[in-house]
Amino acid sequence: MCMEALGYAALLGFGAIPAMSLMCHLPPSADFILKLALLDPNFNFHALVLPPITSDIRTLLLGFDGRSFNGAFTLTSVGQTAAKTLACLALPHLTLLEIVSEEYPNLTWPQPEFLALAARSSFHSHLLRLHLWHVVITEAELLECLAVRPSLEQLTISDHLAEYNGGTEVQMVTERLFAALTLPAATDSTPDADADTTPPLVPRLTSFGCQTLLKFNDAVFLDFLLSRWVAVERDKSAYSDDFVDAEVWWLPGHQRELDPNVCARLNELDGIRVAFGPADDSELGEEAEAESLSG
Repeated sequence: MCMEALGYAALLGFGAIPAMSLMCHLPPSADFILKLALLDPNFNFHALVLPPITSDIRTLLLGFDGRSFNGAFTLTSVGQTAAKTLACLALPHLTLLEIVSEEYPNLTWPQPEFLALAARSSFHSHLLRLHLWHVVITEAELLECLAVRPSLEQLTISDHLAEYNGGTEVQMVTERLFAALTLPAATDSTPDADADTTPPLVPRLTSFGCQTLLKFNDAVFLDFLLSRWVAVERDKSAYSDDFVDAEVWWLPGHQRELDPNVCARLNELDGIRVAFGPADDSELGEEAEAESLSG
């Protein structure tokens, strides 16, 4: 039996625990997909107890799948289930964590449980990719997560349409976030004793993806990309890729053009690749054809 990429669809309260128990027996090279769906809307989430699980898997995709089942997750129950799942795991070899809410309400981010998982799994040394599809995380929570993930190379996040988030539109892809992710300009001069010595956020980040309302300042977005490109050009041996890439997918009803001056600057640079196009709401993570702005 091939154990390299084992996917498992389970029903919460029926098959979730047996499915998760398989994780303990998988090799470090394994990828594990766990999709949870709720058939009984009266299920008692407070009574759910998941045993501690330590696994050497490399990839975990945790999905809440409402497409295959007549599911009944609510905003509260999705968040509770995600929190209980993360709280029981230890993943000392994980390089990719992807959390997806498909055809269910957006998932409220379980910050305490994720930070605890990250600490006991030593994510700071080996988590390379973090993909959050339709996950509602505040800017402060995201920055706190990134501050202790220096190994991270890829980040994917989502803005949120009101219809999928209890009537409230949520913007995560902002110029404040891009400014926080912009690396400071390098200098050869002697550091000023009073200068800010705070380490830059995710210094190895070279890949950024988002589903977005496109309500950010394009010039700040460009500054973010340029700072990452300059860092790669300065020391290519320190990065797994010798280019910077971004995928920007606009959510329905929020299409606009990028600033032409920003597009022109991107087209001048071979080391930055940007894809820009519509998100496909029915196939999360599988976007429609996009226009290439650079490369």
